[in-house]
Amino acid sequence: MTIKEANRREESDKDRPQRPTRIEIKPPYTHVAQKLSLCGSTCLEMILRRRGVKGKDVDQEQLALALGTTIPEHIPGHYSLELPVAEDPLKASTDLSAFVGEPIKDVFRRFNLKLETKIYYIDAIGDLGQFLENNLRQGNDILVNYIDVLGKSKGGAGHYALVSGKEGKAATLCDPWEGNDNFYDVSIDDLAKQIDTIDPLGNRRGIVIFKEPARITKLHHFWFAHIGRIFL
Repeated sequence: MTIKEANRREESDKDRPQRPTRIEIKPPYTHVAQKLSLCGSTCLEMILRRRGVKGKDVDQEQLALALGTTIPEHIPGHYSLELPVAEDPLKASTDLSAFVGEPIKDVFRRFNLKLETKIYYIDAIGDLGQFLENNLRQGNDILVNYIDVLGKSKGGAGHYALVSGKEGKAATLCDPWEGNDNFYDVSIDDLAKQIDTIDPLGNRRGIVIFKEPARITKLHHFWFAHIGRIFL
């Protein structure tokens, strides 16, 4: 190949559309199938297991009790524990606020995890694709609460899932719903619309980010102990 031909090929490659970079959470999630109405606590189980927590207490029913989850009814042989039943079966759920209040803090203390959580609503995020990409790159867990017309159930019910990856304008969900094909791509624009809704209790749906708190290094300690005094 001549230099002229090589330059021509290089120019041709530049004009060719580049495939978007795929980003995935590391380490990845190991899928756990949920029991009825336990999608939120099952997602929490997958988060804990991804972060190295082991033991029989890392269980969706135990975590559902900790989060205050309600179920539509007791189904013989389906649940192992006596979980609270919602007065209205259509309102059986895990409240989004449980993932940022004392319930989740108690879970972190029980498993000796140093994590912090925060709820983000769609109108405050701006570019959802960039938001997901930034958190995936940082290794943060992304829990989404949305109306599920996108995935496994397709019944328009409220649901929780984890964002496990992103490529271009698509997000990969790790869906706790039982069965096969539990990792699948959805349009980020469509996902945003399904998150930006109201649950049966009248609360806004949103996204919960699980992350490690910022580390205070020795240099920071020195700065606050010595240099910082000047500005106080």
